[in-house]
Amino acid sequence: MTFKAFALHGLCLLAGLAPLPARDADSKRDNVPKETPLFVANGMHEGMDDRIFPLGWSADGKFAWVRLLSSEGMGDSRWELTIQDMGTNKEVETQKYDMGQDLSIGIRQFWSRHGKAVTLLVKKHGVKQAAAAMDHFPMVLGKRRSSIFLPRIESVRGKHDELQFEGVKSFQVFESQGDRTLALLQKTYDVSQFPFTVAIVGCYVSPDETHAAIVITACWRGWEGAPHPRRVEALAGFKTGIQ
Repeated sequence: MTFKAFALHGLCLLAGLAPLPARDADSKRDNVPKETPLFVANGMHEGMDDRIFPLGWSADGKFAWVRLLSSEGMGDSRWELTIQDMGTNKEVETQKYDMGQDLSIGIRQFWSRHGKAVTLLVKKHGVKQAAAAMDHFPMVLGKRRSSIFLPRIESVRGKHDELQFEGVKSFQVFESQGDRTLALLQKTYDVSQFPFTVAIVGCYVSPDETHAAIVITACWRGWEGAPHPRRVEALAGFKTGIQ
């Protein structure tokens, strides 16, 4: 091997031992929440649908998430933090944030401005920030995947008094496991406004599998008719019974 070839070989070895580029190191420390895609993105109707960014769970079953609310394409960047006890279905913390009128504002800009305050709030309730993936039904949990959960939603439909469209006047969510059925959440809408339809789209499960949060979404009539926005209506929590 010539001296030139030997030197080139040595440089290659040193390059392999060099530290990763700064952007890779930064990505490991990146604590910006990751979005759970609920709806197919549509560039033509940007801002029409809610977007959700799960933050994590506490050891006693509290779940925290950030939501970018639908602006119906008007350009409002409105955000909301919710921390909910999924054992009792009670919201223990709710904060709203107005980021102005700019549809290009995303989670990174929100987190840059409010991330420290949000982190303090979730820590106050014992929530450990960690990426949370959405599970789907039927949900199978336990070490041997022996616990099967399948929720259902029942709605009462009616006609809007003024606009004369058929929609959901109220709904109730049930959780089923085998022969057991448990009512989790009920919601009744004002007679002057209600959505076209409601549906269950998935579920978040705590790391220890003791609590779960069912995600319910709805399609609402647009301000002047179509296009119609889709929103997160509620999260219905329950205890799985897994020890």
